[in-house]
Amino acid sequence: MNELRKAVAFNVMMIETGRLIGPALAGLIVDWVGTGLAFILNGLSFVAVIISLLMVRGQQTMRASVGSPLGNFVEAVRYIKKNPRLIDLLLCSVLVILFIFSSLQLSAPIADDILKGGAQLVGYMLAASGAGALLGSVFLAPRLQKVPQAGLALLLALLWSSIWLVIMSFFRTAPLTLLGIFMYSINIPVVLGSVSALTQLLAPGNMRARVLSVSQMISFGAQPLGALLVGWSANAFGPLVAIRINGVLMVILVLAFLALRPAYRAWRVERVESVAV
Repeated sequence: MNELRKAVAFNVMMIETGRLIGPALAGLIVDWVGTGLAFILNGLSFVAVIISLLMVRGQQTMRASVGSPLGNFVEAVRYIKKNPRLIDLLLCSVLVILFIFSSLQLSAPIADDILKGGAQLVGYMLAASGAGALLGSVFLAPRLQKVPQAGLALLLALLWSSIWLVIMSFFRTAPLTLLGIFMYSINIPVVLGSVSALTQLLAPGNMRARVLSVSQMISFGAQPLGALLVGWSANAFGPLVAIRINGVLMVILVLAFLALRPAYRAWRVERVESVAV
């Protein structure tokens, strides 16, 4: 269990390091030479990734596939439906994608219309999110993974982010906005990394890959829905009010989660075999 959690934490840390450096660098490049060259340089950066992937030599034993892809997908969905803790974990990740990620997509209109900045400020805003997430993955995620009551810890992490979404929506200066983004992004890797690790722990070996695939598909499938909804509210009320709405809705849903799912709130990782609702 510890090895799996360490691997997930390291993977998340590498992703968040990229989220810290990439947007700030992109903002500077766009500000200096325009968007065209920024896209070209971004495309060229994938060459190194492709070369490194071609150099990787797998060591696992290939197993013959059993059943059709659709049948395997349906079987994974049925397994998730029978395991309430997997459903709870899935809902936690959906809350992050639906409300926090969609709020980050309003960085450009906030920088342009509210803060009167440009591409460089947008880069700093996205980098602030990456910095907060990197801090969370390095310092908070390992500590949360040692907390026995994983469900309660994840819900409190979500509550922290939702409250900071509301607070950040009242800021109208660049430094405070960067602080707000930093603070509500801290628990992004804490929640998503822990959900990924716990999902793999709960699923049996013959179902693990399928359950994880379905879980991630549903979680990240919520991203375009969140973008659509926050786009509508931003167009109607403005970007800051849209983020405030996201934060308030997230607070309500997390509090409802705490009240209505006592088994998840009391769930201890040592008893992963328990599936009581």
